[in-house]
Amino acid sequence: MRIAVVTHEASLTGAPLIAARIVGDLRKQGHDVTVVARRRGPLLRRFGQDATCRIEPLARLRDRLWQHPTTRWLATLLETLTAFVSIAVARPDILYLNSTASAAYLRPALWLRRHCVLHVHEDYDTAQMFLRACRAEALIRRAVIVACVPSIRRDVSRLSGVPVESVLLVEYITDPSDVEKSAVDAERPDLDDGEIVIGACATVEYRKGTDLWLQAVTRIREQRPERPIRFIWVGAVRDESLIRGFEECFVGPRSNPFGFMRRFDVLTVPSRSEAGPLVVLEAMSLGVPVVAFDVGSARDHVGATGRVVEPEDVNGLAAAVTELIDDEKLRARLGDQARERSRELHVRSDFAGGLSRALADAVSGRVR
Repeated sequence: MRIAVVTHEASLTGAPLIAARIVGDLRKQGHDVTVVARRRGPLLRRFGQDATCRIEPLARLRDRLWQHPTTRWLATLLETLTAFVSIAVARPDILYLNSTASAAYLRPALWLRRHCVLHVHEDYDTAQMFLRACRAEALIRRAVIVACVPSIRRDVSRLSGVPVESVLLVEYITDPSDVEKSAVDAERPDLDDGEIVIGACATVEYRKGTDLWLQAVTRIREQRPERPIRFIWVGAVRDESLIRGFEECFVGPRSNPFGFMRRFDVLTVPSRSEAGPLVVLEAMSLGVPVVAFDVGSARDHVGATGRVVEPEDVNGLAAAVTELIDDEKLRARLGDQARERSRELHVRSDFAGGLSRALADAVSGRVR
């Protein structure tokens, strides 16, 4: 079959990385795959190894139109027309929309009588925002809906009115062996002897909780002024105002962050909202204990191999990290347990099988 996978961007972040895995698995299954990237990014090279790539035109113009309330209607119209053209050029049998940020393709897909799969990675509020922006709230029920983790499955059921059991759950679990191989020759941070590294790995923005992380950093430094602790955040800075006064903690993006991650003594995940943060599974694969807010699938993945605290509880985050700073043996034990748990989760996963079920439902016209 001819399948067009639409990714909202080509950055080295969660949903686009999963899109790359989707493309690779579909190619292995013998499908003819085209990738439509709505934004440029470093992941385009990887997409190009497995599929024909097309870049959606006029992205900057649409962004400028979205910034002004008086021209947003024009941005919506332009997105719909662009999606229509992209589908007409790719001529797919099935559109695989990887995230609700690509929901602008739902209406043109129905006009052109194309089967559609919508893979949701966003929580309720974020998904609702994207669907409302392109006026596609009612159209979601015309697609085969896929959720990336159980919490998102519940959210998308509530948002769409589709019963939970009718939303297909297809969880992506990182392959620990791939992560370990990638970490071998990757760049590592330059550290002094004995330094304890508390890390984070995400885009610097409000949703990722950068401000909450820095509040926790301040508390930890106040509580343990004598300890040689290095705080490192790996990721692109989208909001410079969030890091003012703490610039030394932020090292920018890395095409391969696993060298840094492997050197972390603790990985922190301070996000306000998440679906299934891949960084949790990646750190666990490298034997790094995780301290995370209880968002998305964090608790399900971490289990007893780290610490999960209430969302936005800065004091709880700082206390959990401090506990691991003070107890080297506990860090080592949790790290070993995390590595083993990541392997068990991967063995139990069936991502490729889930993709096949979604495509079969789409072709048969069966909305689950």
